[in-house]
Amino acid sequence: MQENQAFYCGTQKMLQAAYRELLLKDYQPTVDTMLERIDEHPKSALELGCGVGLAAINLSKLGVEVTAIDFEPTVHQIALENKAKYAAEVNFLREDFYQFDAASQFDLVYYLDGFGIGEDADQLKLLEKIKEWLTPEGKAYIEVYNPNHWRKADGVTLPLVEDVSHHYRFDEAAHEMIDIWKREGSEVAYTQRLKCYLPEDFEQLVKRAGFEVVAFYPEGRMDYETMQYHPQASLTDCLSYSAVIVPVD
Repeated sequence: MQENQAFYCGTQKMLQAAYRELLLKDYQPTVDTMLERIDEHPKSALELGCGVGLAAINLSKLGVEVTAIDFEPTVHQIALENKAKYAAEVNFLREDFYQFDAASQFDLVYYLDGFGIGEDADQLKLLEKIKEWLTPEGKAYIEVYNPNHWRKADGVTLPLVEDVSHHYRFDEAAHEMIDIWKREGSEVAYTQRLKCYLPEDFEQLVKRAGFEVVAFYPEGRMDYETMQYHPQASLTDCLSYSAVIVPVD
C-alpha cells in the first residue's frame, strides 16, 4: 500500500496543471451513468478516492448530500478550489478512507477507478467498512479492473502528458496490474499496483463481506495494437467493470 501512496502523491503533483483544466461537465456522464445503473436517487453519498472532486460536485448539484475522501494533498487542494469555483456543498475530507470513521450512514458509497490496493484481505477489510457505512437499504458502486484486459497490456508503453509516459506490466501470479510512470530524463519512477478480479471472483469476495452483486456493467477496452479506445466491450475483455452491490444479512 505504501508504494501506491507514493505513486499517487508523485503523479498527482506531475499532473496538477492538467487537473486544474478539468471541468465540471467532464464528469457529468460518469455521474449520470452511475445513477442510472444503481436505479436510485440517493439522499446521501460517500465517494472514496475522490481526486479533484468533480464527480462529487456533480452529484451534489443533483441535491445529494455528498462526503468525498482523498488522502493526497495536491488533489485535495484542487477539490477545495473546485468547491469554491462551483459554489458546491460537498464535505471534502483529506483522510485515508481505510481509517475513516463515519459519523453517519450513507445511501450510496462509490469508488471509481482505484479498487484493488493491496491483497485480498485488504479488499475484504474495505468492503466490510463499506457495509458499515451504508444504510441497510443502501447500495455500493465499485469499479474493478479486469485481469483479462490487463494481461494483454503487459509490456505496453503509452505516452501520457508532456514528457511523462507510463509502462504497463501484469503480474500473473498476483493478478495485479502494474502501472509505472516516469518522466523523460529522470530516474525517478512511480509504481501503482492494483489487484484485478474476474467478475466471478469479485462476486465471491463481496459475499464474504456480506454483500450480493445486483449487476455488472462492462466499461470500455483499449486496443493496444491500434492504440484506440473502444467505449463498448464485453465483461470478458473490458478494461474494467462497475459492480452494483447491496448488503445482505
